[in-house]
Amino acid sequence: MRLTSLIVLVCVSLNVEASISPIVLDNYPLCSDERAETITVKKAVKATENSDENREIASKLQSELIKSIKEKAANLGSNAIVLTDKNSLLSSVPVNALKSTKYDSILKLSYKAMLYKDCDLSLGFKNQPTPIASNGNRHIAALSNSKKQIFSYEFILDQDKQTRPKIKSNSVSIAEGVYGVKLNDSIETLINTLGLPSIQLQNQNYSILGFGRAHWFYFFDNKLVRFSTKTSELSYELLNQLEFLPFFDDKQWKVNSIIPYKGGYQDFKKHLKSAKRIKDTFEFSQSERKLTAEFFESTNFHENKKNKSLDAISLSNGHHDFTISSLEVGSGLHKINALVKSNTHSVSNVLKAMSEPIAKAYTDDQSVAYLFDQHTLLSFKHGNLAKITFLDNALPDTSISKLYKPTWSFGEINVLKSYNELKHLFDETAIEMDNQVEYETQLYNVTLMFDEDNRELYSASFEIL
Repeated sequence: MRLTSLIVLVCVSLNVEASISPIVLDNYPLCSDERAETITVKKAVKATENSDENREIASKLQSELIKSIKEKAANLGSNAIVLTDKNSLLSSVPVNALKSTKYDSILKLSYKAMLYKDCDLSLGFKNQPTPIASNGNRHIAALSNSKKQIFSYEFILDQDKQTRPKIKSNSVSIAEGVYGVKLNDSIETLINTLGLPSIQLQNQNYSILGFGRAHWFYFFDNKLVRFSTKTSELSYELLNQLEFLPFFDDKQWKVNSIIPYKGGYQDFKKHLKSAKRIKDTFEFSQSERKLTAEFFESTNFHENKKNKSLDAISLSNGHHDFTISSLEVGSGLHKINALVKSNTHSVSNVLKAMSEPIAKAYTDDQSVAYLFDQHTLLSFKHGNLAKITFLDNALPDTSISKLYKPTWSFGEINVLKSYNELKHLFDETAIEMDNQVEYETQLYNVTLMFDEDNRELYSASFEIL
């Protein structure tokens, strides 16, 4: 008799659980939000270089995460779901900290959802669409109600980032300068002609302004003294985060309005006969002003012959030694947690807490970021701190930085610790993939990057929730 009762009880319990089938809503319900619980689900997978394949991967990942939300809702006894936020990111992750030329493509997707318990859906719905539709895509109706806001940030440049003048010339020459910006012109003239740069590095009387990832303008006492398409003042780790600027990164320049990027060696000799040849470079000189064109030799294995094509140019006025480096870890990091906890992490408050920045950059996710030293990069969105990133090395490797051992730390995370020393921080929701670990704390979404060979920490980011 006892056995029979037990079997009946189990069957009833299973029927009750099966009856809870959470529904993902397209409009907010009329029931109260007081009993709603917020959850986050996320996952990262390897992507490919094929955009069609990546769309399929993203679609499958989206379905998996919505299914996971429904399962969590059912386990918590919720019957209605509202998807409140969605974040997707396709990023390149270095396979090895010491071999930064090899990258894996990683697709990250996350959803935030409100889970309603005992929500009486028969009451109807509000005339307010949810931010994310039941299929996992953003609701166009919800987006149309949002207003576009433009914020300005103080550094040395404070122009509106949204405006970029039409560039009238793609010529680089001693007489015309670079796209109409001549040697000895000011920073203001450069910005009025080309618009706001992707990054500005500052060191006393020296300023370096980068446009895209291959145009560098050097100023001394607010006078343009050098331009180069070859030398990069940033490491690949930071360079790859900069906003892509089509005109500049497509390298549409022409030497003396004649020879374009990848132009032939023989064409250069034919049309620009006044240039002085030095090995694989040609130079034009006028007093202390010098224009240098550098060629790159490649081999066509099908035709079994070598070709030389124009690869880089530089323009200079005299000799200036530019050194932008800061090996001191930015002070003020210990104050950041308190600002985030009190929700007072505005641009002005954070910059007051930190030391002077050495660079300001616009990254490819449309945020503005300040670099404070070799490693510390703070990114802001909509006027507030959004992300804290500790880079392996923001500036190019030099004899000094190669000898320098990073010492940054943030809370319990310390660059001197290994994977084994930090793994006690990872809970069951942590995502581990190859040399990367992602998990959440009360304040941050934390991503840690470990060296593939020795499992030592070399980079970390803390995205504010």
